[in-house]
Amino acid sequence: LAIGRRYTRGAEIHVGCSSFVPKPFTPFQWEPQLSMAEVEAKHAQLRLALRMPGIKFKTHGLTMSYLEGVFSRGDRRLARTLVRAHELGCRFDEWDEKLDFAAWQRAFAETGLDPDFYVTRRRDRDEVLPWDHLFVDMKKSFLWEELEASHDLAFIEDCSTGKCSDCGVCDFRKVLNVNYRYLPETEKAQAHSTRGRVLKTEAEQSLAQPPAETKQYRAPPTVQRIRARFTKLGEAAFLSHLDLATLLHRALKRAKIPVGYSQGFNPAMRVSLSPPQPVGVESEAEFMDLELTAFVPPEELLRRINEVLPAGIALTEARTLETKVRSLNAAMREQVYAIDVRGDGISGDLPDRVTHLKNSPEVRIERRRAKEQKSVDIRPYIKDIEVVAPNQLHLVTRFGQTSGSIRPSEVLEALFPEGKGGWSASRIRKVDAHFEV
Repeated sequence: LAIGRRYTRGAEIHVGCSSFVPKPFTPFQWEPQLSMAEVEAKHAQLRLALRMPGIKFKTHGLTMSYLEGVFSRGDRRLARTLVRAHELGCRFDEWDEKLDFAAWQRAFAETGLDPDFYVTRRRDRDEVLPWDHLFVDMKKSFLWEELEASHDLAFIEDCSTGKCSDCGVCDFRKVLNVNYRYLPETEKAQAHSTRGRVLKTEAEQSLAQPPAETKQYRAPPTVQRIRARFTKLGEAAFLSHLDLATLLHRALKRAKIPVGYSQGFNPAMRVSLSPPQPVGVESEAEFMDLELTAFVPPEELLRRINEVLPAGIALTEARTLETKVRSLNAAMREQVYAIDVRGDGISGDLPDRVTHLKNSPEVRIERRRAKEQKSVDIRPYIKDIEVVAPNQLHLVTRFGQTSGSIRPSEVLEALFPEGKGGWSASRIRKVDAHFEV
């Protein structure tokens, strides 16, 4: 805290605490989870110890961790409980305000299950666990030995740089520990017997030593930048921006495109997308910038990526960019939409509504964000709007990285102030985007 306040007077430390939930296929799969009463008591102790200016203490929900513990190590009998909880109205339980723990307790009672059986009970070594029939390579005996070693604060070396511990993952034929083949026979025997565990005393000594010098990874340089245009049509329009980014990252990997990565603790693919569209809005003009570490002809990139993309998403153009070019967000200036206006209140007065909007010096709507609502003038963001056919609109909106933008639905809201029913069934499609060179 003192260090932070050297740089800013209002520096704070946020401390978060969550319950440990033992998971299958880990050394702690036999261990009991703390009860809610025990966790609450520990939270109270920590809250008291951290009660001082500049420190904020937050905890993870007790009931959420308890339910996570139930289903983490549950068996097939919980299926009945899950169905009953759903029938009782349990939805979106990850959100604290939606979690109805009383309904879950009722579901457990009505299906004849005691949740503490799964959460707070210690398992015997010989107990048949619900996941024992699943094969994950890791030996159960190894996990038990790891559990016992943890009680003595012993640890195992990283086998990518240290001794093999014979955990069971490597079969030494297809999957081979990189160091195992080079170990002397005496050390191989030790790996099978003691598994190379290091006692607490040695661990403390190793932790006291300065870290070993390692070679810093240097990412390959960017040799080519490509800007690609792609579609998001049909069911793909209902993908969120984050889901779309994940999909494209996976497609690039499957197509073996040599995309560069950032450096640091969590390297990220050097891919940037154009500003997100509202969920449900189709688009013929989404854009993606790629930084490649090896040259790929744009036409080959189109072919390779399109082979692995799902229906509705397809690259339509790709071109090599100059080395220094503005990002998509910084260069975008306008977005063009085609809107098929549909709804219960549609009549022949759409041209009059558009003319009235265009002639208005100010067009205000109520914009809702989280728990706040504010009035916003959207007229400066509307560059052009025209009726091009019966109930068909051509809309051009302005976009600025700092000044912001508007949604097409907000323009429809301004056209139909009497309510959403007038345009609720409208179909919106982005057809183009204009960039500043």
